[in-house]
Amino acid sequence: MTNEETKTLLALLVQLAKADGVVDLKEDLFIKLYAHNHAVDPGEFDRICRSPEMYARNLSVISDKGAVFAQLCSFIHFDMKAAEAELNWCQNIGRQLDLSSEKVEAVIGAIRNSESPLSYEKLLGLIKG
Repeated sequence: MTNEETKTLLALLVQLAKADGVVDLKEDLFIKLYAHNHAVDPGEFDRICRSPEMYARNLSVISDKGAVFAQLCSFIHFDMKAAEAELNWCQNIGRQLDLSSEKVEAVIGAIRNSESPLSYEKLLGLIKG
């Protein structure tokens, strides 16, 4: 993943974490750890968190859109609940990533119908399958 892709994904994670109006501690820690593990400059990270929409608007930098969508959807359960606002946000991002509406709906439906969190691998299988 390129540096631009990493920053875009971080911005998307920040937007998703904020989608339900509450950034859970687990969500916050995961985002910070992701930034640290990908060597994102702390100043740049602060700018991403303050203005995620600026960094998330260029989705064309993402090389594997299905994998990013699966990663975002797997993040929904970090706070142990799938809020409707988060699901709606992911549906919208799926459309913006030009993923097939059938696959996006399959993923969102699987999350809605699951009583436990779905793994990244399971979600990726629904997208790629």
